[in-house]
Amino acid sequence: MGQVGVAAEEASRLQAMGSRDNYPPAECWGACLLALSQAEAGNLSDALAAAEHGVASAASGFDRLMADLALGMVLVAADDPAKGLSRLSDAPWRTERIGAFYFAYAGDAAYGRGLVRGGQIEEGTAWLEDGMRWFDTLGNRRGKCLSMLGLLEAAAKTGDAAQARLWVERTTNEAARAGMRGVQAEAHLIAADVSEQIGDLATAMAENAATQALVQPLGWLALEQRVNAQARRLESKKRS
Repeated sequence: MGQVGVAAEEASRLQAMGSRDNYPPAECWGACLLALSQAEAGNLSDALAAAEHGVASAASGFDRLMADLALGMVLVAADDPAKGLSRLSDAPWRTERIGAFYFAYAGDAAYGRGLVRGGQIEEGTAWLEDGMRWFDTLGNRRGKCLSMLGLLEAAAKTGDAAQARLWVERTTNEAARAGMRGVQAEAHLIAADVSEQIGDLATAMAENAATQALVQPLGWLALEQRVNAQARRLESKKRS
C-alpha cells in the first residue's frame, strides 16, 4: 500500500474521531491530511472532497489557514491553478515560524507550480528558485525537493530539454537522499514526457521504466495508471 496508504488510513481515523467526539480540530486536520495523501497518490476527486470538508470543518484561524493551504495544494495538483493560487496567496510564506511545517513548505512549492501551470513561468521559476534556496538554508531537504520538482516542471513546460535533464538529475538525487520516492517517480515521469516530445523514445522508455520501478512498491494506483498509460503510448510509437 505504501506510506501514502498508511497516511490515508490514519487521516480517515482522525477525521472520524473528530466527527464522533465533536472536536473540530481533529476533524479538520484529518480531512486535510486525507486530502494531501489522496492528492499525492493521484486520487484527485477524493482529495478535493476531503479538502473541501477540511475547509468546512475549520473552527480556528490556524485551522482555516491549514485547510486553505490543503485545498490550494489539491487544486494545483488537479490542474486548476487559478483557484489554487487564490487559496495559497494569503499564506505567511517563508517565516521561521512555519518554515518546517509540512503544509507551509509543500504549499510554498505548490504556489510556485501553480504559477507555472497558470502560464506565469518566469514568476513561478523565480518563486521556486527562491524557495529552493530558502529551504536549503533551513536544512529542510523535503521542501527543497518539492521546489526542485517544480523547477523541473517549469523547464519541461518551456520545452527546454537540456534544462529539464539537469533538473531531473538534481531532483532525483536530492529526493533519494530525502527518501522521497514519490518525488523521484514524478521527476522521471516528467523526464519521459520531455524525451517523448523531442522524439527520443529510447530515453523516454528508460525514464518510464525508472518510474515504474519506483511506483510499484508505493501502491499509488492513480500514479501507476499514468505510468502504464505512458508506457503503452511509448510502445505504440516505437512500433509505428
